[in-house]
Amino acid sequence: MKNFEYKTKPFEHQREALKRGANSNNFAYFMEMGTGKTKVTIDNASYLFTQDKVKIAIVIAPNSVYLNWKKEIETHCSVDYEIFSHKVDEMVSPQFADPLKLTWYLMNVEALSHKSGLRKVKDLLTFPHETMIIIDEATTIKNRSANRTKNIIEIGKHVGYKRILTGSPVTKSPLDLYSQCAFLDRSLLGHESFYTFRARYAVMHEIDMGGRAVLLPKYYTNLEELEQNLKKFSYRCRKAECLDLPEKLYTQHYITLKDEHQRAYDKLKKNAWAVIQDEEVSYSNKLTEILKLHQCVNGHVKADDGTNIGIF
Repeated sequence: MKNFEYKTKPFEHQREALKRGANSNNFAYFMEMGTGKTKVTIDNASYLFTQDKVKIAIVIAPNSVYLNWKKEIETHCSVDYEIFSHKVDEMVSPQFADPLKLTWYLMNVEALSHKSGLRKVKDLLTFPHETMIIIDEATTIKNRSANRTKNIIEIGKHVGYKRILTGSPVTKSPLDLYSQCAFLDRSLLGHESFYTFRARYAVMHEIDMGGRAVLLPKYYTNLEELEQNLKKFSYRCRKAECLDLPEKLYTQHYITLKDEHQRAYDKLKKNAWAVIQDEEVSYSNKLTEILKLHQCVNGHVKADDGTNIGIF
C-alpha cells in the first residue's frame, strides 16, 4: 500500500478502509452515505490492478446508483481504464478489452433477476480469478428467496474478488446479513445454511396467518458475537466518526419571478396562509396548499379539480 498512488487524496477513514480491505478476496465496506465508500472501492480495484490481481471490475447496483459510478470512476480511478455501462447484452467481452487497462462493467441489479441476465454476466467472466464483483447498496440482495439474490450468489462462486457496499447492512433484522455475506463467502459467518444462522441469532415463534403457520423472529440473540464475526471481513464507518470530513454547506438561492408568475404565486400564497391559519383544516389539506406553492415556483399549478391554472 505504501507505493499506491491515489488520484484524489483520501480522507483518513478512507485510507484506513482501503488498508483493511485492499488485499482481501472478500470484503464488506459498511460505510454510511457521505463517507466515500465508492471512492474506497475504486481505489481498491485500482490497487489490485497495479498488483496484477484484478483486470475486470463488475459493478452491480440499483438503477438510480450504477450510472453514477461512471463519474466516480472518472474522478477517482488512478490507473488507465475503460468503462462499459450500456445494456448487458451489448457489452464487449473482456477478451476484446485492452489488457493494459482496468475494464469496468456497470449494470443494473435488476438485470440479474432473470436467467438471461445471469448468462450474460457469466459471459463476462473470461478471467474469473482476475475479476472483482462489487455489489453497491448490498441490501438489494438481502432477500435470499429473490431470483436476483440467488443469481448474484451463483456468480460470486466463480470470481476471485468480491465487495459489498452499504451504509445500512441491517434494515429490518440482523437476518438481513445472511445473503449479503453469503455472496462474499458462506463460511465467513460460520454458517453454510441460513437455518443454522437463524437458529444462532434469532428466537422464532409461530403465528397463524389465515390458516397458514408462519415463523417470525420473536427476539434476537448472540448479537455481540455476530458483530465480532462481521469485523473480521468488514470495515464499519459512520459519518459522525469521520472527524476530517468537511461540514455541510447550505446555500440559499434567490430567484425573481416574472410579473404574471409572481401574481399567481402571491394569490396562492395568500390563500395558503388562510388555510394554514385555520385550526379546523386538516394537516393534509395544509400540505396540499404548500405543494401548490412549490408547483407554482416550478412553472405550473393545478386547481382542486385537476385543471392547470398556470404555465409560465
